[in-house]
Amino acid sequence: MSLYNSVEQFEADVALAHQIIHGDETATVETEGGPVDSFAKVLADLRASVGEEFDTAEILQRLTALESKPAPVPVQIVNTSRALVLADASRYLAVDSATAITLTLPAQATVAWPDNAEIYIQQIGDGQVTIAAAGVTIITEETLTTRKKGAPVTLKRLGADLWTLFGSLEAAE
Repeated sequence: MSLYNSVEQFEADVALAHQIIHGDETATVETEGGPVDSFAKVLADLRASVGEEFDTAEILQRLTALESKPAPVPVQIVNTSRALVLADASRYLAVDSATAITLTLPAQATVAWPDNAEIYIQQIGDGQVTIAAAGVTIITEETLTTRKKGAPVTLKRLGADLWTLFGSLEAAE
């Protein structure tokens, strides 16, 4: 599957998640894993169940089914150098540039990064992506630059101003 097909699939999954979250009390969404009721429908069914007879086992079963289907990660195309922002946490940044760009990771004092924040980055253009540290420590076994077109990397917050970077990175000399 090509990167562009993967992005198209991802966008389709985001649309399905939107329908599940924002659908009305009658909505059931067909997914690859089978039908999934909208949150409004689950709540309406829960209200109906509680009104007639409170069936804890059924409610827990339905909630567990919802938990097992994680929400897809939103995609954002990036084509210029910039600082990473809070909205980038749990986001997939598809970096599409013909020339090298830099994504700067600011300190906790600048951006209130949540515990366990992750930022997914993939170089989809010819230009390599360099992660620059601005008041943070980034732990990596290689450099802070993607290896080549198609290279995926992940930034993972380990603590205040402490991150790790792993994935397809250019080798350290």
